Amino acid sequence: MKTVTIKISGMHCAACSNGVERSLKKVPGVDRAEVNLATQSALVRYDENQATIEQLEAAVTRMSFGVVHDAPGEESTAEQRAEQDALDLKKRLKVAAFFFVPLLYLAMAPMVPGKFLPVPIDQDQMSDVYAFVQLLLTLPILYAGGPFFKNGIISLKNGVPSMDTLVALGTGAAFIYSSYSTYEVLARINPHAVHSLYFESAGAILTFVLCGKFLELRAKGEAGHAISSLLNLAPKTGFIWKDGGEVEIPREAILTGDIVIVHPGNQVPVDGMITDGHASIDESMLTGESMPVGKSVGENVFAATVVTDGYLRFKAEKVGKDTMLSQIMQMVEAAQGSKAPIAKTADKIAAVFVPIVLVIALVAGLSWWFAGSGSKFAIQVFVAVLVIACPCALGLATPAAIMVAVGKGAEKGVLFKNAEALETAHNVTMAVFDKTGTITKGKPIVTDVIGWNGAKEEAITRLAAAIEQGSAHPLAVAVKERAAGMELPTCTDFRTTVGGGIAARCENTNVRLGNLSFVQPVAMIPPNAIELGEKLASVGKTIVYLTIGRNLCGIFAIADTLKEETQEAMQKLHELNIRTVILTGDNKRAAAYIAQQAGVDEVVAELMPGHKAELIKSFQQGGEIVAMVGDGINDAPALAQADLGIAVGGGTDVAIESAQVVLVNGDIRNISTTLRLSKATIRNVKENLFWAFGYNIIGIPVAAGVLHIFGGPLLDPMIAAAAMSLSSVSVVSNALRLKRFK
Repeated sequence: MKTVTIKISGMHCAACSNGVERSLKKVPGVDRAEVNLATQSALVRYDENQATIEQLEAAVTRMSFGVVHDAPGEESTAEQRAEQDALDLKKRLKVAAFFFVPLLYLAMAPMVPGKFLPVPIDQDQMSDVYAFVQLLLTLPILYAGGPFFKNGIISLKNGVPSMDTLVALGTGAAFIYSSYSTYEVLARINPHAVHSLYFESAGAILTFVLCGKFLELRAKGEAGHAISSLLNLAPKTGFIWKDGGEVEIPREAILTGDIVIVHPGNQVPVDGMITDGHASIDESMLTGESMPVGKSVGENVFAATVVTDGYLRFKAEKVGKDTMLSQIMQMVEAAQGSKAPIAKTADKIAAVFVPIVLVIALVAGLSWWFAGSGSKFAIQVFVAVLVIACPCALGLATPAAIMVAVGKGAEKGVLFKNAEALETAHNVTMAVFDKTGTITKGKPIVTDVIGWNGAKEEAITRLAAAIEQGSAHPLAVAVKERAAGMELPTCTDFRTTVGGGIAARCENTNVRLGNLSFVQPVAMIPPNAIELGEKLASVGKTIVYLTIGRNLCGIFAIADTLKEETQEAMQKLHELNIRTVILTGDNKRAAAYIAQQAGVDEVVAELMPGHKAELIKSFQQGGEIVAMVGDGINDAPALAQADLGIAVGGGTDVAIESAQVVLVNGDIRNISTTLRLSKATIRNVKENLFWAFGYNIIGIPVAAGVLHIFGGPLLDPMIAAAAMSLSSVSVVSNALRLKRFK
């Protein structure tokens, strides 16, 4: 199975996207197809043995929409495509507006008291001139709105009527009726038919719809700003070492294995591993952390990060679409293009919306005609219903909000893999945490050094580090890090006992470092030292004793400590009424102490990874909506079982497949950010759906003349067109409020 994103042009409403989606699903081998109106793209999962990309693109073009192919080496974003479409619309809008102004003047002036026309229109000899001039002024406006007619007719022919169909039928009906009236005037059949012209309505509808689409596309471009912001972060060029000197080449020309040089103040062009130099690097674009990070030989650097000071040479390991920046961009764009479950309701309604509107418009128009209101009145009702019932707002309600929210999350270091995760997060009632590396640093450190029998802390630290010099055990590494920068004595004759400790001869003295059972047979360990060790062990610390000969000279307490942000993260979750639980394979005593320090509600210890998934399932059966927070590797079964899997990690963890949300910088305070952003997004979607549905529920009956039955006004098609355009703009504008989320 392969998943691809197809960029589409020309979609205007929910009916358009639903039609393309149905067309794609009919292609043999397609397992999943999601078409997103806001991003103008389709996310398709298909079997390569049964379907080809050409067949998928043909399914799109068959529905009269275009497929966007990017130039080699270039990647267009939703924002860029929206800008390009907006430029085309702007040209059409200028043409429509230029001819609409005089058209409206000619049509409206006779209704205004005073001499606005050189010759009164009620004079028979001038009525044909005014009718013919209005016809001529309308033709360029029809040309400007040509795509609506083309797409509308094709979509109707394909059995998937869309917004374009409604606009085409509405303006077409008004134009044809007015053209016939003009014929009556010119042929002297009925000179008074000059008062039954609807050219200005057809012109107004097309002009207002073009204006609305232009504003909507500009707003959608702003909504997709996250991808372009990421794209613009990467430098255009980079320096590589070639033929004994530095050569500046385009970023796209850097190949895996090239030696790349970065000077202070410059950006890293691709991902790689440092081979020479040391520098402070601003990685805020990846992690959200404002403080620069020190990097030296053997450590990784990532594209678009900035060397604030120092000098680096590194070997390029990931270039082009393989860089961390590209992975993040792909993840954000895929999430923006996916559909949330809440969108299914709108999609189901949109699928039958246009056909129902066509029936309502026809029934309303015929009803008024049969009631004796005349053809002019019936046409006005028919056109008004078609025009006001545009499903644009309905189709944009959910994807516009999702698009902005996913981009906002990326800015905060929270990557949503799909829209479903964004929606699920607002329902979470329980947050379950792995301990090591999630709420703790995942790296043991020496927390206490206690000298015994007059031994000094520095002396015993140097001695302990010297004994551990050849060991890679995590406890040994912790001791060596404690002695960093100290001059170590020379030791020989190393003897290691698995599960016990290590013995050596240092400065002609037998030295041992290990647990109580390892040192007690050869040295005198006072009862008060054993009691102190047990006290430290009771709070989850590992105790190591250092002996010289038969004498105890030091006690080391080693522990995996809490991350600095853990307590604040738990507090933020409790503010959201989220129940917190630790599931860990560690011993109960250590786990309980960590849980108490962190402020976690509950802890379950001594678990295997598979047992974590079973426990989560039991929580779910008890009615909890569970978010599992882990490293995405050891906790894969639990992350998969949870309603929402959240992976905590640095840059290399971005592509973890088992989680639906990735916290790029590993800061678990962003879990509350994830949940709050989800709540704000769903609230925004519901507001959009309310206005989209409410607008049509109120607008259609008014356009059909329900108020007129009771003596109220009849909705003019021009007003209907303006209101329809503003509804789409208002929905996208409301979604843009999410950009202010903090």
